[in-house]
This record gives sequence, structure tokens and C-alpha cells, in this order.
Amino acid sequence: MLNQKRLWTKDFLFISLNNFFTFLSFYVLATAFPMFVKEDLKGNGQQIGLVITIFVIGNIGIRPFAGLWVDRYGAKKMFWIGFALFCGVSFTYLSATSLIYLLFALRFIHGLSHGLATTASNTLVTKLIPEKKLGQGIGYFSLFMSIAMVIGPALGLSIWERYGETGLLWCGAIIGLCSFIFAILTKGEPEEIKTFKNKKLEVRDFLEVKALPASIVVLLLAFSYSSLTSFLFLFAKENDLSHYTSIFFIVFALFILIPRPIVGKIFDAYGPNKLVVPAIVSFTIGMIILSQSTSGALLLVAAAFMGLGHGILVPAYQTIAMNAVSPERRGIAAATYFMLFDVGYGLGSYFLGVVSNSTGYRIMFMISAGIVLFSAIVFRFIISSKKNNETVSVH
Repeated sequence: MLNQKRLWTKDFLFISLNNFFTFLSFYVLATAFPMFVKEDLKGNGQQIGLVITIFVIGNIGIRPFAGLWVDRYGAKKMFWIGFALFCGVSFTYLSATSLIYLLFALRFIHGLSHGLATTASNTLVTKLIPEKKLGQGIGYFSLFMSIAMVIGPALGLSIWERYGETGLLWCGAIIGLCSFIFAILTKGEPEEIKTFKNKKLEVRDFLEVKALPASIVVLLLAFSYSSLTSFLFLFAKENDLSHYTSIFFIVFALFILIPRPIVGKIFDAYGPNKLVVPAIVSFTIGMIILSQSTSGALLLVAAAFMGLGHGILVPAYQTIAMNAVSPERRGIAAATYFMLFDVGYGLGSYFLGVVSNSTGYRIMFMISAGIVLFSAIVFRFIISSKKNNETVSVH
């Protein structure tokens, strides 16, 4: 464990930039690949959905093993291995310009590498952050991911519209290379690797029960959030609002950034009840406004409410999950947390797509709002407690 007092070290900056490029790659490709499959590879509706689902399956499938490997063999080693594979697959996409099943195979391997790499990075970053600033560090680290989630969809569509498949695939390759470069630049200190001779594997080697409460509520958030990345552009186009979508994500990003300096102080003073539940309500209000939007102004108001809520909830939930375990269990905790996040995102993309086909996008967004609001009830029952109020922090 680093015995440092400062948060913003060179290593922390490098791993945060690595986090940004990793999720930028995911959201750029997740937004534009369905159009690539449909228009260039002449894929059908099922194949269009599979290009995202297969990635998520790989991501989820590797998580329990990634957590085990990180805790056994070291976060830094798995971090470098994961991103070497992640970068390699990013360039291999350039060979999948005409073979749809090759693309599916690469998406699965890409998902595996993403799951391994991000489990390692989210564990390693806790070793780079001073213990007393763990919440604050995770808050800023996750901020880089949130910014990528906002920039990625708009960048992916812009590259696709201007430069087509070649531009999109090269963009993905370059972003993957950037994530690998910042992974290599992140050094940290030598890790003490434990030995596990003749030890039988148990459930706790793959799943951290103490991280499940925070993981369950983030699953519900990810389920709802998937409706934005998967269907916002189609909804906007259907309602002649497509020229507002880029501005939507800019406003979303701003309202993630604005509250960051004061979020930690509120959390420390009043505990998770006073911060998380209002953030859930804010995200829910934004989703409801989005569902009823008939003008660009309403669309941007929705972005503000959702950005504010999302910017608080993601670091809060992750901090609760990581604070629930001892440092040597954080690899498994990170794997559990992100596995359920991926499950929520993957299930949301599929089931909300089914709902939108039956009811339209407006009803689908209303259902998404209801799911997020329901998570407030779940949070109150399984997380909210005097102990959590006293021990967790996002600042």
C-alpha cells in the first residue's frame, strides 16, 4: 500500500486517463457499431443487438475470475495484461470490415479483455489513493469514466457520419492504444503477492457478498441508464430533435462536473441517505422529463437533472462497495460491483429495446424512470444504516 499523503500523484493521473480512454472506446463503439452492422455488414435486427450483447457477455463472464486473479497475482500484472489484450483487439477490428461473425468473435474477446482490465484498474487505483482519501479518489477516478460516457456516444456518431467504417475502426484502435499507453505509464509500487498452495476454490473467491448491496443498486441504475446510450438518438431522431443530442451530452457532462467539489462535504456531513436518495430522485425526474420532451429545451433540462444524479450516484455506490471490504478483498469487490453493473446494462439494453418496440420510446423512458425510483427503496432497505453513514465517504 502506498504511504502517500497526496491524491494527485503522477500514477493517479495516468490511471485516471487510462480509465477515460477505456470507457471512451466502449461508448464510441457501442453507439456506432449497430449502424456498422446494419449498413455495412447488412446484419439483421438480431445481429445488430448481438454486437453489444456479446461484448457484455464476455465482460460479465470474466469478472469473477478477474477478481480472483487480481487478488492472487497482483492488480498491476493483471492491469497490464488486460490492456495489452484490449489494445490488440482494438486494432484487430480493422480486419473485420466484411465478416460479421469475425466481428462477433472479436467483440467477445474485447469484452473479456475489458472485464479483466477494468477489474484490475479499479483495484489498483485503491492502492494509489491514501486510505483517508479513498472516497475522494474514487470520486475523481470515476469522473473520468463519466466524462467518457458522455463524450463517447457523440464522438462515435460523428466519426461514423463523417468518415464511415474506416474512420470508426481507426478511431477505436487509436483510443485503445491510448488506454494501453497510460496503463504502461502507471507504475505504482511493487505488490506483495500471496501464495495459495493447495487451497480449494470457494464461492467467496469469485463473489464478494459484502459488496452485493451497492452492486444491486448500481445494477438498477445501469439498467435504466442503458436506455440513454441505446435509444436516445433514435428517440431524438423520431421527434426531430437529433440536432440537440450532442448538446444533451455536453449538458449531461457539465452537471456531472459541477457538483463534484461539494459532493464529498455533503456526504461526510449527512451520510449516504442525504445524498444518494436525492440523487436518485434527480435522475428519475430527468428521465421523466426526457420521456415527455417535445423541444430541445426540455431535452436539455432532462440532461441537467440526469447528469446531476448520475454524477453523485456512481462514485457513491462504488465507494460503498470498496469500503465494505478489507484492502486485500478489493479485487473481488471490484469484480462483483462491475459484474452487476454490466448485467444491469446488458439486460437493460435488451429488455428496454423489447419494451420500446411494443410501447414506443416515451413509455420506455417512463419505465426506466420507475426502475431508478425503485432503487431508492432498495437502497433504504439494504444499504442505509447507521454504520454506513459513519464509515463511507465520497470525498
